[in-house]
Amino acid sequence: MSAASDRPGEHTPPRWLLPVVLLAALVLRLISWDQTLVMMNDGADFLWQAERILDGDWQTAVAHHYHPGYGAVIAAASVFSDDLLAVAAGVSIFGGVLMVLAAWGLGRLAFPRQPMVAACTAMVAAGHNRFVHQAADIHPEGLFLGLFAVAAWCAWRSPLARRPAAWMFTAGVLTGFGFLLRQEALILGLPLVLWWVAGRLRLTAPSPSLRGLVGFGLGLLLGLAPYSMAIHEMTGVWALSLKPSMAGFALGDLPRQEPPGLRTSPHFMPVVPRLAVVTPPMDADARAEADPDAESDADADAETDAGGESGAVPVKRGALGPQAVLLTIGDMLPRSWHPLEKTARTLRIEGMILLAFGIAAGLRRRRGMVLMTAAVVGTYLVLLAGHVARHGFLSDRHVLIVLVLLLPLLGAGAHSMACGEWRAHAGALRRRGVTILLALITVSLLLGSVWPRRTESEPRLRALEWVRSHVPEDEGIGVRRRRDSWYADRHVITLRFPCDKQTLLTMMDTHRIACLIVDLEHYEEHLAPWVDDGTFVWWEHFEARREADDPVIVLRRPRRL
Repeated sequence: MSAASDRPGEHTPPRWLLPVVLLAALVLRLISWDQTLVMMNDGADFLWQAERILDGDWQTAVAHHYHPGYGAVIAAASVFSDDLLAVAAGVSIFGGVLMVLAAWGLGRLAFPRQPMVAACTAMVAAGHNRFVHQAADIHPEGLFLGLFAVAAWCAWRSPLARRPAAWMFTAGVLTGFGFLLRQEALILGLPLVLWWVAGRLRLTAPSPSLRGLVGFGLGLLLGLAPYSMAIHEMTGVWALSLKPSMAGFALGDLPRQEPPGLRTSPHFMPVVPRLAVVTPPMDADARAEADPDAESDADADAETDAGGESGAVPVKRGALGPQAVLLTIGDMLPRSWHPLEKTARTLRIEGMILLAFGIAAGLRRRRGMVLMTAAVVGTYLVLLAGHVARHGFLSDRHVLIVLVLLLPLLGAGAHSMACGEWRAHAGALRRRGVTILLALITVSLLLGSVWPRRTESEPRLRALEWVRSHVPEDEGIGVRRRRDSWYADRHVITLRFPCDKQTLLTMMDTHRIACLIVDLEHYEEHLAPWVDDGTFVWWEHFEARREADDPVIVLRRPRRL
């Protein structure tokens, strides 16, 4: 593929531009992480997995229903620092910068005669706050999106390469590694199959060969093999994942109870994920409530909550049977709007404006690419509607793949707004208006990327720091969010309200829980009567310093004389 353009007036980006964009992406993500007060709730689980791997207990780490790839990479990268929190953030940020690099390549492949579109695509990937936030947190999304984008670039480039099968094989291996982070990595096979079918029907050229698809499949199997073999070693069942939502892909019945040891941890590994075994039981109405931490992975929350008092994770057997398929299709139509709404929310209004300009520009020059992208995104949204119909939830992070697939069009939109052909025929007022709109989009996305996050948790963070000096190391705390265990450096039980008072007291005695840390709202709604009757007493409270903060109450049992 020639680096130069055959379109008059279109220039190849200067060589220094890509390093500058990558540096800007790195700086934005570093600032965003610095402006994030506390990590995502799920972050505690991945740090816990990394600790188990470092301790040599890989089976316990793999037994968690979160895929172990992120924890494994954190553990490997810990050779650079003993601060696992900083290492985990660094891994995510690296993945985010890797995605920006791949975005440049995707934009170049999508618009080969407009090389500046590649630069604009990378700039959008570097500055869109959805990408920045996911890569500036303790969560596998940053690294996952980076691997997914690189795998997509390898696959898209394969028909133009001298050894296309080798490039497809590499894409398959990267997809398999991406699966170790999130199961959505398998979605990359969807556009490849559609692309191959379109090629056979002579609707597009070039397209991957059957040999290339076989190479992709072999590489994918190689990437999936370590996790699948580990699951088989532990359970005796061949399966792709321990996630109950993927139980239909298992060649047998996965055990319902997690292996011993998963729910206990020595003190130097304080994070005990998903303490459902010591979570006070809830009534039927309470079980239907959403997870208190909206940022938590809805998939895992739904699976954990469904486990009930015992903490067992139920397996949806027969999830792929004919009856389930018919019921899913029947339930998809009324829920089909949900993936569209999630996609629009993730794109933001700024992204939708860029997409509109990008589609208009693409239809003039790359109609086949635009139609193929629409087919892939549409098919994926249908699959997401099926997911909602079967499981009843959809996380914003499920649709981030859509943003990656749309990146070339978003870049084309930015390019069109800045220097599109239409500007030569448009009036001065229209040109000026579009330029101002592009500037506003840029400022909005950049400010959103570096704006402080989760600042409402500041009183809780003060409370957890206070716990370090007032609660003995061999005693724990009751909290609403698992991540609190990391900041307090104490073992925890997770609180779900409403709950039975006697059950809660028994669990506090059994697990040596010194105090409960609750938001003022939950205290007033659920625990205030238990203070009035003398079951608990106020130990400490932490006032909100800003209007948006959530005040925190620390409760303990009355001291026995």
